[in-house]
Amino acid sequence: MSSLDDDDKICASILSIYELEYGASHTPNLQLANETRQAIQSIRDRFEIISIPLGGGEIFGAFKELYKEWESST
Repeated sequence: MSSLDDDDKICASILSIYELEYGASHTPNLQLANETRQAIQSIRDRFEIISIPLGGGEIFGAFKELYKEWESST
């Protein structure tokens, strides 16, 4: 981030927060879950969180399902 100009703005997508929460909730490693939740809080404290369009949820769901199908076939 040191290469960014002073007026550059960094944002995080709410979807990224959701994915991190999913990972923290599904890991059997409690230390990793805690570290992930600390990272989530750090992101929320430091960056603007932007939403995604409502219709984007359907697209995301379809892509994630395709990915899971592909992952299970390899």
